[in-house]
Amino acid sequence: MSRRFRPRQVQQKRRRRGLRPLLGFFLAIALGVIAYVTAPYLVDFAEDQSASLAGRFAQFRVEFGQNTPEYVIAFLLWIAMLAIVAFVAAANVGEDPEKEAFKYMGPSPADRDAQVKLLRRELKKAKQREKQHKSS
Repeated sequence: MSRRFRPRQVQQKRRRRGLRPLLGFFLAIALGVIAYVTAPYLVDFAEDQSASLAGRFAQFRVEFGQNTPEYVIAFLLWIAMLAIVAFVAAANVGEDPEKEAFKYMGPSPADRDAQVKLLRRELKKAKQREKQHKSS
């Protein structure tokens, strides 16, 4: 008896994922607002911790504008928060359910090494079954 993959009709599940990009956009906007609100506090905290950093921020304000350090820190904070959210989202994505059928199909016929390995494994299993059948 050969073990062959017999495809059957798979019922398509209706996936409602049309609003996910919009949800991601709103999440990015919310993270931007959070970064914009917290950036001045971070700049003030950094200036209090380091006198040299306060001098650099003062020079940066003279050269590029009064609120420029806050904008730069807000942008960097926003990018960092987006990276963390993207990492968490990527870590929680499951495996594609459509890939399960490929496990039963075996290796590609073009991959001779994988074909030989599969045939050897099946021959070994057949010998084990024959041995068990004779012993019982």
